[in-house]
Amino acid sequence: MLRVPNFIYPVFILSFLGVCIQLYLSNSGNDSIKIVSLMIVAYLAGYFFSRQKVNNAWNISIISTIICFLLLVVVLFLPEIRGINSWIKIGPFTLQPSELAKVGLIVVNSVILGGRKGVGLGPLNGFVFCILINALVFILIALQPEMGTLIVMAGITWIQIFCSKVNKFFSTGLPIIAILIFFIGGKSLIPFYESIPFVKAHQVKRIETFFAGSEASSDDRWQIEAAHIQMAKGGLWGSGFSESVKQEIYWLPERQNDLVFAVFFRTGGLFLVSLIIILYCWASFGALNFSERIPPGAAKQLLIGFAGYMIFHCCFNIGVALELIPTTGFPLIPLSQGGSGWISLGCLVGLVLSILSSHLNLYNSRVVGG
Repeated sequence: MLRVPNFIYPVFILSFLGVCIQLYLSNSGNDSIKIVSLMIVAYLAGYFFSRQKVNNAWNISIISTIICFLLLVVVLFLPEIRGINSWIKIGPFTLQPSELAKVGLIVVNSVILGGRKGVGLGPLNGFVFCILINALVFILIALQPEMGTLIVMAGITWIQIFCSKVNKFFSTGLPIIAILIFFIGGKSLIPFYESIPFVKAHQVKRIETFFAGSEASSDDRWQIEAAHIQMAKGGLWGSGFSESVKQEIYWLPERQNDLVFAVFFRTGGLFLVSLIIILYCWASFGALNFSERIPPGAAKQLLIGFAGYMIFHCCFNIGVALELIPTTGFPLIPLSQGGSGWISLGCLVGLVLSILSSHLNLYNSRVVGG
């Protein structure tokens, strides 16, 4: 019987909450069937990977990654959906290769930095090769353009590099310098952003609105202000899940996706969102804690990538809702609507369970994070 480490349990709880909130927000029976169907597919994808032997799981994940990266090229030549080249329409469903590519990038980084047999390419060579592969993927994502996905990917890659043996100047110094330049430069860097070919006008406008703060027009701030209104109404314990609350939430833009955090705040209040944050932290830091007990290698890097996947989706999405960073498309997987995100997380969880099966002697299901 497959043993599940404790840091996987919060993912199951978050997935259940995600399905519940999406069913609550759905407007038709067809939407509900679609939501349940996609979550079942995500579960089956995870189950499939979890039942594979370690070598098979790695081989399948690498082949799947190559396919995902090829789809990132294909999607650029398909008709736009919602104004961007990010989705492939398959009947009533849409597939978003960039979401699946997040897990693919974790796999690639794990193999490069950790190596299949515990020996990677070395600190410097591994870092350089990892950056080159990531740069190619980032360019394809930027051309869609999916800046939110790109930033989350960058965060995941950063934590995998940081936890490897790469010189700390590259893994810590450069990101800190970039962040300082962004926040200190502020509005003065707007002309630079406008000169970048793949950065769209509306994305530059969001950065400008962020730095303008309350001085920005109501039209530019209406999305984030609508979220703040719902969060304020939620208070400590929330307003519940009544039909009247649902009708009020209906006017919140991106209520099922990027601003689903505001929906949880309105319905469950500070109590529920605090619980959600705890679950994300449990999954992330539990995985990091368990990775400390694993010898250096791809398995260790995979766990670190899983931790990055969970914590950066949480931090960036909540950061937008609280207006700590500019408004960008950061889904709160698995709470946000999105079959591609659910399936990618299911594959990642299944792969983690399969890889960890070779470390059963380290399991202790009674220890949080272990």
